[in-house]
Amino acid sequence: MTDKRHAKDIELLRLYLQDLPNELPLRSAQDSSYGFHAFGLDEEWLKEEGQEAAANRQLEVQWGTPRTTVAVLRERGPGIEAIADVLDQHLGMLPDSKWLDDVLDSVRLTFEVYTKDLPTHEQATLDESVESSGGAEASDAASSPPKAPKQQRSKRKKIDSHKLTDIADPAWRDLPEGADGRSSGAKAHPDLIASTRLFLGSST
Repeated sequence: MTDKRHAKDIELLRLYLQDLPNELPLRSAQDSSYGFHAFGLDEEWLKEEGQEAAANRQLEVQWGTPRTTVAVLRERGPGIEAIADVLDQHLGMLPDSKWLDDVLDSVRLTFEVYTKDLPTHEQATLDESVESSGGAEASDAASSPPKAPKQQRSKRKKIDSHKLTDIADPAWRDLPEGADGRSSGAKAHPDLIASTRLFLGSST
């Protein structure tokens, strides 16, 4: 594991590697030309050269150039991102190593070549906050109960004209009922007399 001197730079390297320029081809771990996700020290080198030399040699093989060479990265993805974990694990056995500095310089050069600003911890935190907020809003919108439909206007009840209904008419005048004084002829039906009064009262 790295000491406190390198811990901050390791985290910075991780941040850079996770936000490399989109112009770089995205490679899966299986297709990576770096393959740092599968980093391991050769047993024969360990026996013949020791741990420090074996680690340096394996890094050079997978990096593709001597450790003193600063070069533009060839890809983005898990195969190159894993170099941060490799350095975090092995720098402790490489006290005089320049690997971390050289890799950081190579990453910065890559951003410069593709004219992209280097990411910052503040920007990464802001992006995570925005994504989290957007997700929460979408979740709230999805979980909120649907609005109740507007109350429909009640339909006017149609009056059945075939049924007698009590209606209070303000223009109604109740005329005194007179006696039918005719001595002959058919007597007027009481309903006919009542309807005649209704007509006379409405026309005044």
